[in-house]
Amino acid sequence: MDSKDWEWLVNNVFYTAKFLEISLRNSQNRACQQSMHIHCCGSKPHREVIYEMGGKDGNPPDVREVFVKTRKIDENIVEPETRKKYDELKMTMESEPTLTNLQVVERCFGRQHHGRVFGYGGGLKRKHFESTSQIEELKTKLHDKEEENRKLMDRLEQIENRLVQVENERVEHSDTNTSSNTNDEHQKGV
Repeated sequence: MDSKDWEWLVNNVFYTAKFLEISLRNSQNRACQQSMHIHCCGSKPHREVIYEMGGKDGNPPDVREVFVKTRKIDENIVEPETRKKYDELKMTMESEPTLTNLQVVERCFGRQHHGRVFGYGGGLKRKHFESTSQIEELKTKLHDKEEENRKLMDRLEQIENRLVQVENERVEHSDTNTSSNTNDEHQKGV
């Protein structure tokens, strides 16, 4: 780059009030991120980590597993604040195992806005988790209905077996009465 072009860029872009305001805000945001749970997986996106940890098989890891996988170096969590947050995630998930990943994240990190969900990178937004939780809820309802249906089918089979048994007993009883009547008539006739 030519030095005159660089001077123009510095004077006309980098020192404008709007650029300085954005730069200050970005510096503050980055400082907050530095002190809080920086991921250590390099340029690999969180969704790739999730994919490799079982997402490709339809069995994605929970938020705690993703959190620790993306924030450890050589099998150790580096930052003490990150360790505390991991312990909080663990305790929340163990105390309330029915919570969805989104609910766990919101309990530990606050309300997640439309942009992205903490711990999942920029790839997964809140709406993805909501539809996932709705799917899980529907799967649970389906499982319950399948279980109820199975019980009803078992009960129906028991009733049908009992009906066959009663009909067989009735036929046997009828045959016994018929043969008894035939024997009585045969003896009277002799």
